[in-house]
Amino acid sequence: MRIETNSSTRIYKDKLSFENLNNLSNILYIGNEAKIKTYSILVYNHEKGLSQSIHLTIKNMFNLNTYYTNYAVCEAKWNKSSNVELNKMYIDDLKQNINHREKSAKDLTNKIKFWSKIHTHIIDISKAIKNSKSLPKFKYYRPYYFYMSDDKIFVEANYKNKTIIYNMYDFEHALVVKKISRLTNKLNMIKRGIGYQKQKLARLNTSAVKSCFGTKKLFKAQHTLYNEHFEWKEDFYKARHKTIELQGLKTVTQGNACVKYNYETNLLKIQLPYENKIGAYHSSQWFEVENVDFPYHKDLLIEALNTKNSPVSLRIEDKGDYFLFKPSYKLFKDESQINCSKANGIVGYDINYDHIAWSETDCIGNLLDFGTIHFNIANKTSGQISKILEKGALGLVQIARDKNKPLAGEDIKNISKSKLTYGNTKRNIKISMFAHKKIIEAISSRAFKENLAVFYVNPAYTSQMGKIKYMKAKGISIHVSAAYCIARRALGYKEKIPLIYRTFTTNWRVLSKELKTLKIHYLYKISSTFGYTDLKAFVKDTIVSNYTVFKEKPIIKFSFN
Repeated sequence: MRIETNSSTRIYKDKLSFENLNNLSNILYIGNEAKIKTYSILVYNHEKGLSQSIHLTIKNMFNLNTYYTNYAVCEAKWNKSSNVELNKMYIDDLKQNINHREKSAKDLTNKIKFWSKIHTHIIDISKAIKNSKSLPKFKYYRPYYFYMSDDKIFVEANYKNKTIIYNMYDFEHALVVKKISRLTNKLNMIKRGIGYQKQKLARLNTSAVKSCFGTKKLFKAQHTLYNEHFEWKEDFYKARHKTIELQGLKTVTQGNACVKYNYETNLLKIQLPYENKIGAYHSSQWFEVENVDFPYHKDLLIEALNTKNSPVSLRIEDKGDYFLFKPSYKLFKDESQINCSKANGIVGYDINYDHIAWSETDCIGNLLDFGTIHFNIANKTSGQISKILEKGALGLVQIARDKNKPLAGEDIKNISKSKLTYGNTKRNIKISMFAHKKIIEAISSRAFKENLAVFYVNPAYTSQMGKIKYMKAKGISIHVSAAYCIARRALGYKEKIPLIYRTFTTNWRVLSKELKTLKIHYLYKISSTFGYTDLKAFVKDTIVSNYTVFKEKPIIKFSFN
């Protein structure tokens, strides 16, 4: 099943009769006003004080018929429930963000303590020299080691790639003081951010779930972008009343009680929202809009209109100079129409920030073909990004269509963006801009049109396994390797990282922190050069025996360097 939406040709206002233009404007106005009023009643709990049900209250207040009343009430309830769920999501994201910031603040505090100890030690040495007292015992603050040479005090910094020797004065003022100042400023900034986030969290937990009809951005612009208030008021009014969706009803002809469409004559009949009482009977008037054509996928719309128990909703949009009519309906396909067979293989794909990597396999998981679909979303608007990602999805599905094989992708429910704080700036920007969910939906929608199934698998460790097992062996990139692992996993094959490539799990306290993060495959390579066949024996004899803390100059040395 898939939701399909068509768009009509433009119905310009200057070509409509005055009566039809007035009717469409009234529908947009009265429907949105009823929805806004209903939402206000629901959010502020005024429903308990009503003498009648909320349906009857709205119906009598705006003199609406039953269908438009249901539209207003249902839209308001859906809007409220959506905002409640969004509010929960915002609260969870804020809590995660606060925890992440507090962790960053804790790490910065420890760093400040470390540099403060070094600064204190320098001050103690300086005071002893000034007062002609005996120097305190030099301490080792890894990787900084204080020592004396030719009656002068130096600091040796043993970094990973190089060793630097500082004069103590230069070390204090060029490195230590600046480090403490910079870290302190960063810590204060994080603490202020935590305070703002906690205030926002308290506000979300206590305030009502509000919604700004007409967009919050335009509401705030009344005091900044507009010189005259009446100009803003006119634009805000248009934004609040520019669209309405008449919900489908599967129990009536053509799936909608308020709209009827004659696809042979392109005549659209729409029911007016006002209710006319004639004695004991209620009736509503209709008006007709001519030359309403749907140039794209009209055959699907006709099929939905002629299908029983198939609701068809109609969205009316006011675009300023013209109107658009957008029907939405469900498309159903039999499983026999969709290619779910893995007998010939499968096409796996891996989604990345600037490209989609894909790989084709046969039925037993052998690599047949691979490639990448590149795109660029940097410095693009949200609308441009959507079109670019959709184009990439179309290219991927077309490849699978040509090969007549289903697709396999990552089963990623959600990408958390709440921890994008004080990390890698470029990475944070990329994740924020990348609409992962949008491209997955585009692939799924296009695959449905092309009668292709999409299988989703757990993407855990596919990149690592692809890099270790297939990248060098197959001569492919790491992203294509991940796509290949996804395809094999969709075929039912289990992928595991070889044991020799896993990190140390045993807690060997005698080993340094650097040694614990070394890869076993690296140690295997080194041990073989020394003639060892047992890795543990090599570590015990060569590394542990040479792990010595020297009193004068405590630097870790390895005999195989």
